[in-house]
Amino acid sequence: MSDKDRALGCPACKDTKLQRAGNRWECSACGGCFVEDAALSAMAVEMTGRPWQRPAVRGGPGERVCPVCDKPMLVEVLETVTIDHCEGHGVYFDPNELQVALEDAADPQHVASLLQRLFRRHHAE
Repeated sequence: MSDKDRALGCPACKDTKLQRAGNRWECSACGGCFVEDAALSAMAVEMTGRPWQRPAVRGGPGERVCPVCDKPMLVEVLETVTIDHCEGHGVYFDPNELQVALEDAADPQHVASLLQRLFRRHHAE
């Protein structure tokens, strides 16, 4: 997804288009978000101050499809939340799941300020 202006459909809502919001794509209807693998790794590295790499994808195909390639995403557990992951593209988080996953992966001293920056609301004009 090198083109940040491309239209991606929400894996949960199906008919709603995701909107680019900084380092992720958000759904205005359900509140879920899609985060590219590189952006997710960068968030964890910034929060922990040490290298972080997504574990190998485990899990079976779910009902949701990747907004980039339209292939079924794998349903798996990342930290303590169940997410939908497309190997090579990214992770779809239902509302609040990204925040919970990052809190679980991070040093508590860094969580508050980074989460405030990550989840600052971007209002469409």
